Amino acid sequence: MAPPPRLRPRAVVLAAALGLALVLLIDRFVEAESPSYVVLGLVDEPAHFTTAALCLAALAALWPRPLPRAYVLVALAASVLIDADHVPDAVFDSQVLTSGTPRPYPHSMTTLALAALVALAARGRLRVVAAGIATGVALHLLRDLATAPVALWWPLTPRHVTIPYVAYGCALTAAAALVVARPGRVLRAQARE
Repeated sequence: MAPPPRLRPRAVVLAAALGLALVLLIDRFVEAESPSYVVLGLVDEPAHFTTAALCLAALAALWPRPLPRAYVLVALAASVLIDADHVPDAVFDSQVLTSGTPRPYPHSMTTLALAALVALAARGRLRVVAAGIATGVALHLLRDLATAPVALWWPLTPRHVTIPYVAYGCALTAAAALVVARPGRVLRAQARE
């Protein structure tokens, strides 16, 4: 079997620009149309994935060594899979994970802290996986905080927290700009595999 083709710096630059444009367009659509819960879910998940991909690519451009593949894959997966906690409410009309909060309880620093603690205490593959989960959850929360209230400090308080959308937009733009400025650093992990 032939090895997969290698990406070129131009492809990384194009992907970063298109990713940023995709997220901004999705958010403009959601703001203008106020879509149904189902449509919102269908467009929000790609925006979460793209947010995570852009931020991880920016991290790869800055990090002195290539990011472990398992860490990147787990972070990308966690950035989307955390939304499985919406299923009880969306499918079964059960508030078992949302009573008194705008988003399910796992959408909080509690989940992030637990994953980070496991990453700090663990060794080997478990450490990489837990760090990936913590990163994916953090990147998911970044987007959620900019698009709707989050009970970030649950269970300490159900008080809702948000950040201005412009802060999220600037952070995402900065991540894309870093990837555009250093595409070779983003690609070096692929070159060493």
